[in-house]
Amino acid sequence: MFPTLSGAKRRLLDFVYPPHCAHCHRYGKWLCDDCAAELPAKRQFWPCLVCGKAKSQHAVCSSCQQHSALQGVFILGRYDGILKQTLHQLKYDFVTALAPILATALADRLKLDPLFHKLLQSHPLLLSVPLHQERLKWRGFNQSELLATCLCALLTELPLAHGLTRTRPTETQMELERQHRFGNVNNAFDYHGEPLGGKNILLLDDVSTTGATLMTCAKVLKTAGAESVWGIVLAHGEP
Repeated sequence: MFPTLSGAKRRLLDFVYPPHCAHCHRYGKWLCDDCAAELPAKRQFWPCLVCGKAKSQHAVCSSCQQHSALQGVFILGRYDGILKQTLHQLKYDFVTALAPILATALADRLKLDPLFHKLLQSHPLLLSVPLHQERLKWRGFNQSELLATCLCALLTELPLAHGLTRTRPTETQMELERQHRFGNVNNAFDYHGEPLGGKNILLLDDVSTTGATLMTCAKVLKTAGAESVWGIVLAHGEP
């Protein structure tokens, strides 16, 4: 349940607080097989994060791709229902056992996407959106990094890279109005990692709404030399 617990302590906690499904609350697993089977799997189309008009499978239309630091986003599903409840338990109830379950659903979805396969052939790097040290200390783990680690274990040809940092505390994006979200994360990220010259980057976050965090990080990574930046998120919420 908690990432730093030993096996013995984990078993003791599971005895005191037994695993139960994040959605239907059936005891036995943190997400039962029936509910896991209902996680999104079909292709969907999303309003463009830049212009808000044209719909695209990867949330950035072809016209806006020409001037956006973020080329597009691979999205598992909408931020509601089972996906919302599962992510909430991962982030706020600290049920880290849900991370590999969610990563498996995400990997299965990505494997069906021809564009993702094309990007894999360019040997991209996977990075996760960082937490500030204050939030990391409170939560004990970065849910995006945990998901990224699980995803790399499933997609072994995708290496996990580091070096993207959050340089100052920011408010939770979901609690802000759309017009305030870009200002909230402006100048909040920096990159000090391996050279990115000519590299395609996949940037993983748990949830995206306006795309402000992904776009801000993408600008930083492009400045560091990245050829292109694509987002990967578990869920997309209405801004």
